[in-house]
Amino acid sequence: MQLTTLFTLLAGTVASVSAAALVPKDTSPEFNLFVHQPDAEIHGRPLIASKSRLWISPSWTKQDARCRWGQGQPAEGNAAVLFREDDKLFLYGVEEDSQQQLALNPKENGQDNLLYFNTDGGVPNQNLWTEGWTEDDGYLSFLSALFQACPVDNEWNTFRVDIYANATAIDEGCLTFQAKIKIDEDPLPCTYSLE
Repeated sequence: MQLTTLFTLLAGTVASVSAAALVPKDTSPEFNLFVHQPDAEIHGRPLIASKSRLWISPSWTKQDARCRWGQGQPAEGNAAVLFREDDKLFLYGVEEDSQQQLALNPKENGQDNLLYFNTDGGVPNQNLWTEGWTEDDGYLSFLSALFQACPVDNEWNTFRVDIYANATAIDEGCLTFQAKIKIDEDPLPCTYSLE
């Protein structure tokens, strides 16, 4: 009698699993991103994560992460480690129950529109676009748009990374680039700082 009850409960549990949970996710290997713009001084530099944004900077002050040392190697130039799940983009992190996800926050001036947030609290703003990340021929893009680098600190040669939205940003000194994917064979999981 008890076995019959147990099997009935198990059968009910299995039947209640949603079909969506059974659909396999298309998860990419972990990777780093590097600037591809041969005519620019920032060509070949890594994208780093800090304070809810992506940056291009040689300064250690922009690299702000808590990492699980011994479970991987720091990436070249301390590049942020990312991965795609379907058409969503995440930072490769330490926490099992919360991830840091990248999103576009559409703005009229086309600047300061790329950010990341912790997923444990859900999407913090209903205007954020989280889906649309694709890889094409070794480059990452968001809805087929280029990335852009906007100068924020000339002393440290630091640029904030955005998604190119309109020519307004270019008129203010930003430059567009492609984000070259480099597979990270031994990724170091990190939790990156939030703003």
